[in-house]
Amino acid sequence: AEGCFKKITASLTRRVAISRLANASGYQLLKKTIPRATPKRTSHSSSIWTNDGAGVLRAALLRKHAGQLRHRDLLAGPKQVYAGEMDPQKTTAIILRVVEFSETSCIVTMFTRSHGKITAIAKGARRPKGPFEAAIDVLAICRIVFLHKTNGSMDLLTEAKLERRFRSSSRDLQRLYCGYYIVELLRTLTDDADAHPEVFDLAMEALEKIDGEGELSQTVFDFESGILKWLGHAPMLTRCVTCGINKTRIDRVHFGLSDGGLLCNECSRGKEAIRMLNSDSLQLLMDQFDVQLETNESDKTAAVTVSTSTLAADSTDEQDKSEQDKSEQDKSEQDKNDLSVKERASVYAADLLRSRKGYLQARQLMNQYMNHLVGHQIRLQKYIENL
Repeated sequence: AEGCFKKITASLTRRVAISRLANASGYQLLKKTIPRATPKRTSHSSSIWTNDGAGVLRAALLRKHAGQLRHRDLLAGPKQVYAGEMDPQKTTAIILRVVEFSETSCIVTMFTRSHGKITAIAKGARRPKGPFEAAIDVLAICRIVFLHKTNGSMDLLTEAKLERRFRSSSRDLQRLYCGYYIVELLRTLTDDADAHPEVFDLAMEALEKIDGEGELSQTVFDFESGILKWLGHAPMLTRCVTCGINKTRIDRVHFGLSDGGLLCNECSRGKEAIRMLNSDSLQLLMDQFDVQLETNESDKTAAVTVSTSTLAADSTDEQDKSEQDKSEQDKSEQDKNDLSVKERASVYAADLLRSRKGYLQARQLMNQYMNHLVGHQIRLQKYIENL
């Protein structure tokens, strides 16, 4: 064995010390030096490496360094080489979808804060006494531990601890539909392994309001505009998408679903998927996405002169209105005291949003625009049309 060992080491392009080959790092160096060596099962209790004299070299090492090295440590090289492909990751996740995979396992789609949308297999999740303790449920917020595999295969979910469960489904079906709608937007608009912490925080806030006493229409509308803004799909509302001409006033405009924004009269000719948008709906969308029109300097000076001239007239009218406001405030305070604080806030937000002109048209345009982005009609939209 020693003579064969000398012949093999002499033929190698790089001198390798026996002491380095006798440990775990020596195994990795040995595998790089002899790439053609392949494992082969023999009659012995463990596997040896054959071809190109590698088996003889390993046998010599085992006999020479039996007192310094355990037999299983030298032969457990592949586990150490490929250990970096599965690193445990800990994060907070929103359960988006659960699909049955086998009698005891299921495939879970989750949206995490640090890793984006991931799909992992949860082995043993369907058992009565499984390792996940009934934490895997749609709309549930969990602390998870998963193993990310870099070879393209599905991730492995190892732990899931429930932090908050969606409980409004037992008392209000409309809130359950809104929660499912939030989940469907996260699942269809986001990509795998694309982290968006802002979108995750926005979804957590929206689900908390829906599960609590928040107003549904305002919450859903804020989430729609927020996710479009953070994902880069916010519509252009201040200029023409094609020619780039700035819009100077709010009036009836053309909105191109395929173009993703406003179109002037010339650019909208001959195009498909064009929707008309009135001035009230345009103003509501601009307020929702927090954008303003770019005004010229002449328009700004004219506005300043008009405001200064009206200040004097407004000062006299304010004195007369102040007395009427006091009497009206006394009556309104008595009526408001009958309602709780949460009910007053929700009723006020709902009335404020729905009373604005152009709300229905703006909601219809948002639904059509999001369906165009996804490529199909979002299923939960028909259940929340009356918001």
